[in-house]
Amino acid sequence: MKSFKFPDFHVFDLKYDHKIQIKDLDHADFPFPWNDAGWNSFFDDQNSLLIYWEEKSRFKGFICFGLNPFEKSAHLQKICIPKNHQGQGEGKKLLLSTLNFIKEGKFLLNEMIDFCHLEVSQKNKSAQRLYESLGFQKTHGKSNYYSNGEAAFFYRLELKL
Repeated sequence: MKSFKFPDFHVFDLKYDHKIQIKDLDHADFPFPWNDAGWNSFFDDQNSLLIYWEEKSRFKGFICFGLNPFEKSAHLQKICIPKNHQGQGEGKKLLLSTLNFIKEGKFLLNEMIDFCHLEVSQKNKSAQRLYESLGFQKTHGKSNYYSNGEAAFFYRLELKL
């Protein structure tokens, strides 16, 4: 896994305490949290990208991507901001800055990522508005996508310059 600290995107050595913060926020505020096995798989995957947001020594959220250098794609797997900070533009700030960082491709030894894709619950209207405001295009939907039977929309954003 490659990890960086937002907002300056410096390389970041993720410690045990950081992982606990991430898992706790995932379980508190994400509708489909990963179990420990899922997180361990993400942390161990060399094609995972984690952006850890901390300002003034305060944890503010995170964003996770699975990178596919062969497809030149980034799969947005999670973006998580504490509920008491949602709706204030912080998720948009984190995602937009991270997408710009990904476009630069420096963390992949100058390999470029051509597009980003994601899926989101069809019930999560605020997330859909966020993604659409950043230029993501809805490509299709799928019923019964999530383990609880919820349907999902799939989005894609071209990143080529």
